[in-house]
Amino acid sequence: MYNPFTKHPHSVGETYLEHMKIALNTAIKIQLVVFIILTHALCPFLFEHTASDKLNKITKGLQHRRNNG
Repeated sequence: MYNPFTKHPHSVGETYLEHMKIALNTAIKIQLVVFIILTHALCPFLFEHTASDKLNKITKGLQHRRNNG
């Protein structure tokens, strides 16, 4: 039976809850990067490379999941 809540998670080899956990974890990491970027905007001498490094790490992790899913 078609279930829109499980179609995508199953297509990447995960259960609904596994996929939700990974997606929420990624969202939290991105929100932390947003805080770093806002701090850097106000004080450009802080976190000069931190945001881009963290975003690259998040992106590589998501690409790895896609390629191995």
